[in-house]
Amino acid sequence: MTLADRLLRRMARPGTTVDFTGARCLRRRFLRSACDRCARACPPQAIYPGEGTVRLESERCTGCLVCTAACPTGALSGRDSRLAKAAAKITARTPAPQLAEPGPALLCCEKSLRHGTEIILPCLGGLSREHLAAYALLGGGLILLLHPCRQCHSPWVPEVLQQRLDELQQHWQGLANQPPILLHREAEPPPGLSKTKKPAEGEGKQRHGTAGSAPPDRRDFFRAFKEVSLHAAAETWTTLREEQRQEEEWAASKHLPDRLMLLQKAGRQHAAHAPLVAALLSELSFSPECNLCGACIGLCPSGAISSDDELKQLNFDPWRCSACGLCREFCPARAIKL
Repeated sequence: MTLADRLLRRMARPGTTVDFTGARCLRRRFLRSACDRCARACPPQAIYPGEGTVRLESERCTGCLVCTAACPTGALSGRDSRLAKAAAKITARTPAPQLAEPGPALLCCEKSLRHGTEIILPCLGGLSREHLAAYALLGGGLILLLHPCRQCHSPWVPEVLQQRLDELQQHWQGLANQPPILLHREAEPPPGLSKTKKPAEGEGKQRHGTAGSAPPDRRDFFRAFKEVSLHAAAETWTTLREEQRQEEEWAASKHLPDRLMLLQKAGRQHAAHAPLVAALLSELSFSPECNLCGACIGLCPSGAISSDDELKQLNFDPWRCSACGLCREFCPARAIKL
């Protein structure tokens, strides 16, 4: 394939934007694992689970990243680094002079960019339930701009996000201090959810990633345009070089998925967040049939299970559990309830 062919192919269709790290995959950690979350979640049916691996069909992949949010262990991850940097950008926001507070964080993909005040991500299909919760808690609210999805290669993303938001709200039912989360599908600007005050003379700039009624600043727009351009150039160069991506050495060891680290960060930010974060953590118990063989300790990809030799019991850390279910699937005594 020539250089021109690669460029034309990239402009016509996003192509595979996902990396597979086999050492984290449940099918490789336990060859008889029946995990197929990624395949079931993939709308274009571009993923084929096999023994010890999964295969990604680049011709079918639209780059929606839905599979990465479905994978509990991070075996499938997006190549775009902007999702990992979003939390830092959300917490770094400052209120504009005419706003009483920053307001909900505005997240969008490149196609939704209008004013330059949004936090730009790859396809929003990569936002898991935990991402939605953590970003909303860190930002005091969350607005996802989804109006271009209808004309996109991945028009199913709003429905997928709605399902995840519904699941999140079920976990949060009856709890106080829930931050607002809005899936905005219209072309018109989203409603301002934060209180505003009259701007002083010379004031009018709205801060990066902040929702409100202030008019956009030209510098914000050009900053965002520069960010998108530089990112596209770097990503295209990597794609054209067709680098062979190697698995990281530490991926074979106990690995805490990014979404759990985000929840921990959100839980530490404010005491009022603790019940909301705790509602999303998994619960695991061991029945009397457990013979302390310790197999679950070795298989657990995130290190959520440990042993206490002195008390002769197994301990469970919900903050490290990704609810992958591998321990329950493998346990010969069927002594684990998740």
